[in-house]
Amino acid sequence: MHRLRARWLLALALVVAGLVLGVAGGYVFSRTQAKLYRAQVALVAQTGSQPVTGGVLHTIRDLVKTDIVAQNVIRNQQLTESTTQFFSRLHVSTAGSVITVAVDDPSSLRALQIAQELSLVFTQLVRDRFGTTANAAEVSIFDPAHPVGQVSPSVGRDVGWGALFGALLGLLAANVFVLRGRRGVWMPIPVPYGELPALGAGASIALPAAMPASLGSGSGEIAESLIARAAHDPFQTVLVAGDPDGSLTAGVAHALADRGELTMWLRAGDADAHELDRLAARCSFVLVAAPAFDPELAETVDAVVAVTDGPAVPAWPGIRLVGTVER
Repeated sequence: MHRLRARWLLALALVVAGLVLGVAGGYVFSRTQAKLYRAQVALVAQTGSQPVTGGVLHTIRDLVKTDIVAQNVIRNQQLTESTTQFFSRLHVSTAGSVITVAVDDPSSLRALQIAQELSLVFTQLVRDRFGTTANAAEVSIFDPAHPVGQVSPSVGRDVGWGALFGALLGLLAANVFVLRGRRGVWMPIPVPYGELPALGAGASIALPAAMPASLGSGSGEIAESLIARAAHDPFQTVLVAGDPDGSLTAGVAHALADRGELTMWLRAGDADAHELDRLAARCSFVLVAAPAFDPELAETVDAVVAVTDGPAVPAWPGIRLVGTVER
């Protein structure tokens, strides 16, 4: 009994020692890290008085991390770094139609100056590229650049991770050097297994082709599915193949608009490449109603929705099928 108690006390001592070493290591690591301060600015993307969302917003957000923006800020602020180094200090996120850009720097004042310069350069470049007409996408400063505070080192976070890894290391040491010496507790019991039947050489099963996921039945459900899939893998122009009278396409377009997504729809006869590009520059989604699948038209859009009677949809090489809708 005394011997068993001594083993458990030794195991506990090893866990506590690992925890203490982990906390100390995390604290020392935190103190060796350079101080970083953060400033951030919030920008809002709009088309006229309507907020920009969906694919257009993703495109505008991606433009923040382009060479022309970085080079202008580096030149104006007289920074001695490459565009890659400049991008490493940026943190870009979106919420609704608001784009938040955070900048890290060892100097709080310098971080604030860079955030201010970036917001001015970016808004001007968007204005130069997209124009100033009523329907043009534009970006304006919603919340001016302001300091957030010190973001590194984070003593609490580093100490917490150190405590976790230290405790795990202590448990491992206790398991290896102490507890595994106890008979019948930690040693695995051998279990006999019978012979596993071997598969025949000629036994092969052909798996059925994967059916594209259904987008739903009602216009609202289909709209929600399109928004979710566009957020994961962006697209704007969508061919709705199998909607002869356009009623389904119109219903989905209205449901998307009700959810704040600027959406237009048109019939296949009016959907040439130039018209689709013009509408895509202004809208989150552009839907094209077609009575059947048209390969030439499908090549001019980002994605296809197949309206079916239930049977499997044939494979269309090079065409992105985002889902199906049952009549």
